[in-house]
Amino acid sequence: MLIVAVRIHSSMKWDNYKKWISGVSEERQEKISHLKFDLDRIRAMISELIARKYISEATGCQFDSIEFQKNSYGKPYVDLDKSISFNWSHSGDWIFFAMDEEPVGVDVEVIHQLNELALAKSFFDPLEVEQLETMNSKDRTKHFFTLWSLKESYIKWKGTGLSTLLDSFRFIYNQEQQLIFSSNYKDYCFFQTLQLDPQHYAAVCTSREVSEKPLIKIFDADSFLEAIHNEIQLKN
Repeated sequence: MLIVAVRIHSSMKWDNYKKWISGVSEERQEKISHLKFDLDRIRAMISELIARKYISEATGCQFDSIEFQKNSYGKPYVDLDKSISFNWSHSGDWIFFAMDEEPVGVDVEVIHQLNELALAKSFFDPLEVEQLETMNSKDRTKHFFTLWSLKESYIKWKGTGLSTLLDSFRFIYNQEQQLIFSSNYKDYCFFQTLQLDPQHYAAVCTSREVSEKPLIKIFDADSFLEAIHNEIQLKN
């Protein structure tokens, strides 16, 4: 399994990065054209560039020949002879990507102020809410965003999006303080949680157990773009 995290910065301006847009699909270029904020455009562009780079390396396909498709719930995939699954997510300062030979789902969340208990009561399993209610404010915030990232990674692994209700599966601490997953479905999957920095929590859901904590390739946006410079005919 491959995991990649690319960091962006709030000072980044679209005019300094738009030359890279020639490396993404026309569909994504169209989507980017409708985004209002510079960082949203940069996130959307780099997400696909990451996927192109690593799918190309894993399959031998030309960088610019990869065609992305979506299932009926919007999960992207590529139709290739070699079995490959990938998923991306972006939030705050990070773009997060994972690729494996079997289905994979990822999510990254930036901690921000909100009413965790109100949201949990609206969307989470009652047992998850009960455990959140026992925590102090700091621990509750940390655990809420951990749960949210885990839940998002699971529904993206399934490829069903929010058609899978967030209270139809759960992550509950047992007596040994291990976070245990269970669901209303007969799913067999595994989870990894990661903290990219003090403000960003990420999760990966996979179809196979990973015996060791996976290594993450970490880049800042400029170094990543420089690494794919030769793959793209840049526009002036």
